[in-house]
Amino acid sequence: MFKDTRGCVLTTNNHQAYEIFLKGLEKYLSLDETGIPEFEQSILYDNEFSIAYVLLARQYSINGELNLSKKHLNSSKKYMANTSKREKGVINAIELMMNDQEESIIYMLEHLDQHPTDVIVLSQLLGPFGLLAFSNRSDWREENLKLILDLSKHFSSDDWWFETTKAFIYGENNDEKKSRYFGERSWELSANGNSAHTMSHIHYDFGSVKEGRDFIDAWLVSNKSKSRMEHHLRWHDALLALKEGQLNEIKAIYTDFLCEDFKTSPLEYLADNASLLWYCLINKIDIPLSRYSELYEFSKKYYPEFGFKFADMHKLMMASIVDGRNYIEIKNKINNVYSDDDSCKKLFEALVLFKDGEFKESQKILSNVIKNEASFGGSNVQRSILYETLEKSKINQ
Repeated sequence: MFKDTRGCVLTTNNHQAYEIFLKGLEKYLSLDETGIPEFEQSILYDNEFSIAYVLLARQYSINGELNLSKKHLNSSKKYMANTSKREKGVINAIELMMNDQEESIIYMLEHLDQHPTDVIVLSQLLGPFGLLAFSNRSDWREENLKLILDLSKHFSSDDWWFETTKAFIYGENNDEKKSRYFGERSWELSANGNSAHTMSHIHYDFGSVKEGRDFIDAWLVSNKSKSRMEHHLRWHDALLALKEGQLNEIKAIYTDFLCEDFKTSPLEYLADNASLLWYCLINKIDIPLSRYSELYEFSKKYYPEFGFKFADMHKLMMASIVDGRNYIEIKNKINNVYSDDDSCKKLFEALVLFKDGEFKESQKILSNVIKNEASFGGSNVQRSILYETLEKSKINQ
């Protein structure tokens, strides 16, 4: 019987499929690579390797390749009958998540009661990209912390993924000492993109601007920068440059890299680029309107419908700048999805008012939107743009 490095059963009789899958799983967790080539190679050795199919489905979904995702999900379900109870649980959990089922969080928490070291399911729940962060729950930070502390006894102190995830969660809960301790430990264990990302959050959240920029610079010039996380880490560098008052660097970071790098997922590309362009607007950094227009078209291609608030937040930043002529139409589309008093509808109004120089009115609306900022999802850093916009609206009155 084969098991992964955390003791969970993997149903395959082919040693090569097993070994290649483990390599793919590590790459998937590191965020440096998708793991897709390894998962695809593993099913060449075992074409009934159900859990490899479901991870392919998950990764293709993240990449916006929905037809391939559906194909691999169907394959995982086709072969799941002969797998372990735990693997069936993984497949069911990821299917629920991909179909945007509200019960996916409840299902995953119940699954972890039986399989506490199932890092595939756990990685869907925890951290900056996890379901709890996108759950619309005001206490999502505390839920993350409770869950990871409850599971700590099941994981080795040398498990870099668990350590870096724990560091991130402590940071989101404003515990700098523990966040730094576990973050630096995970970085020593494995200097990968996931660990680098956690360190960048620590530097930003606790105001270590020079340390943070030096860290990212060193990472970028090392071999570790050959990573899908490079786009996101450069975004972090831009935010640190803003904190440092180096506004002259922002345009170059965007033009020379962020808008040209498509290694990252469509969602991160949209979120990073849109938020940085909005930062340019509120800080009066001159960026050609064509950049905003290009990204708005990108957002409409990958997220044509409203309903995913994190994507909507960033799409509306671009819409407020380049699509004022369709203001009523966009509001109507939002109204078809969200209630009249929803924070997403209010946000669009506030963004348009800010762009039009109506700072006092923008401030009034943003002050209410921020009370429900958890509804947009993402990390503290990703939602800090709402607070920055509010502060700028106060200054500009």
